[in-house]
Amino acid sequence: MSVNTKLHVGLFLFLFVIVVSIYANSLNVPFIFDDEKNISHVEAIHISDLKFNTLRNVVAEARLPTRPIANISFAINFYFDKLNVYSYHVVNILIHFINGILVYFLTRLILQRHPVKDDRVFSPVFLIAAFAASIFIAHPIQTQSVTYIVQRMNSMATLFYLLSLCVYIVARQIDGTKWLKIVLYVTAIFSWFLSLGCKEIAVLLPITILMFEWYFFRNLEWSWLKQNLPFMLFAVLLIVASAYFYLGGSPITTIQEGYNARDFTMYERLLTQSRVIVFYLGLFILPLPSRLNLIHEFPISSSLFDPVTTAIAIIFHILVLGIAILYARKYRLISFCIIWFYLHLSIESTLIPLEIIFEHRLYLPMTGLAIASAYLLINALINYKNTTYIVCMLIIFLLGMGTHIRNETWKSAEVMWRDVINKNQASYRAHYNLATELSKTGRVEESLIHFKHAIRLKPDHANAHINFANALKKIGDLDNAIEHYTIASHITPDNFLLHYNMAHTLSLDGKYNDAINSYKKSISLVPDYSPTHYNIAEIYGVLNEFKLARAHFYKSIKYDPSLADAFVQIGIIDAKQGNYDSAVIHFNKALNIRKDYQFANINLVKTYILKNDIDAACKIFKGKKDIASDIQLKKILTDKCD
Repeated sequence: MSVNTKLHVGLFLFLFVIVVSIYANSLNVPFIFDDEKNISHVEAIHISDLKFNTLRNVVAEARLPTRPIANISFAINFYFDKLNVYSYHVVNILIHFINGILVYFLTRLILQRHPVKDDRVFSPVFLIAAFAASIFIAHPIQTQSVTYIVQRMNSMATLFYLLSLCVYIVARQIDGTKWLKIVLYVTAIFSWFLSLGCKEIAVLLPITILMFEWYFFRNLEWSWLKQNLPFMLFAVLLIVASAYFYLGGSPITTIQEGYNARDFTMYERLLTQSRVIVFYLGLFILPLPSRLNLIHEFPISSSLFDPVTTAIAIIFHILVLGIAILYARKYRLISFCIIWFYLHLSIESTLIPLEIIFEHRLYLPMTGLAIASAYLLINALINYKNTTYIVCMLIIFLLGMGTHIRNETWKSAEVMWRDVINKNQASYRAHYNLATELSKTGRVEESLIHFKHAIRLKPDHANAHINFANALKKIGDLDNAIEHYTIASHITPDNFLLHYNMAHTLSLDGKYNDAINSYKKSISLVPDYSPTHYNIAEIYGVLNEFKLARAHFYKSIKYDPSLADAFVQIGIIDAKQGNYDSAVIHFNKALNIRKDYQFANINLVKTYILKNDIDAACKIFKGKKDIASDIQLKKILTDKCD
């Protein structure tokens, strides 16, 4: 084994030890927040085989069908280990480790095209690349792309993105056969398509390749840009085509309509992002766990001077980009890394009507920051060998400790949401999600406090009103529950589950006519939901509206043929009306579905007694001991069956 090979093996083992050490306490982190909406609660992901049609259904039925590769990876995880989070985290950590290695190789490929101050004692190229990879792997802000399971979409897109770029660069400069170059270019294209299948940020790769070409192969020659204008237009067309694919036939209209569901306008988002990007840079420089948050409630910029930091941030970005362009020839690598950072935030930090801020958006842009930081530090300390090692190891150690500490916050949904609230009391989403979590675990009284906070902070949050009402119903406060269901119905009138839950609460409160109206509204929105028909049928039965009751019980069976309870209820109605033969038929249908259904057996026996078929009643009584639990019926049958 050559010295160079040993050096690389040693480095990769070092990086592996880092990633395992700092993420070891994340292996049992449960599904949190969007994990549930994209993985644990999505039936299409829960596959039992790896057949083509099954995987095609995963792509079609997933919550985000434009990310098929990531969704298939979740499905494969489920196939091998169901919803055991351990295996999902292992895959995420492995992806992060591979990305660290790709950052190392990308840094080396850049430095091969960029003159570096050399030294006879040790190789600065190796050290810069190794340090860049270590920063990328160990940085605490990366936890949101690694520990947060669903953000595999982000880290996996980055993996194939960096792989595609690295393979392209190798193909571009290798002195091999024509066929080898063709194979490498095809591999790069294939990897790009895989990246596109994980997350939309991959659309930027053609621009990145052109930028790399201009910076490191064409020495920033303006004449080359003019000569290759068709290639640049082609890259733009690829991005436009991608926009049509992801956003539909009218991407501009889709973007504009997306703001209808937001509390900010496109103009306000653009202004606010100037401050958000500065905040991202601050998190990169000082990534204290106390500054990291799953949800940052970031104040909106309503104008250039409200707040005044908006204008300051915009001036800062203009200066940074201006310096990067003006001094590109003198400081080529730094200029490239700065452009990389801004370019790879351009999808999620400009016009698209996404949430204002999320830390995982820094994952791919982090590559540029890591490379630039490593380059500047190593060059500053190049003449101080021991100092360089000590400083680099200290930085990696501190970053790794920060990551390990941050992962402790992810250990449960409750801990995570409490952490968000501790850092930002004004986060209505944190209060709402904590309340929902507390309600799930039976701590209803405690959940009410946080539901109230969520509603106070955002009075038009329909789900907060709905789940607050659900919690009030659990403790028997039906009047207040109905009040909040009513408020929610004004905010989101087309939510069928809202009307279903309100109807159920009204029926518990004895307000049957109001309950019927709510059930009818629910049925008008979703006609094929069996429980709605069953519940409205029960109310009609209480009101002696037997014809309507039967009709809805039959509809509940139509949409759920396994609903034995509905057959029993129809049998009870038949028995009340003296239709004993029909009642017997329906009770037996219920028993065909549930063989030892005690309630069906008891009513069947009672019906046989009513029609004076004592032998049939006694036969069931003697064979079904559970019927004896009905004391009155036991007394009657004991006398008659002896």
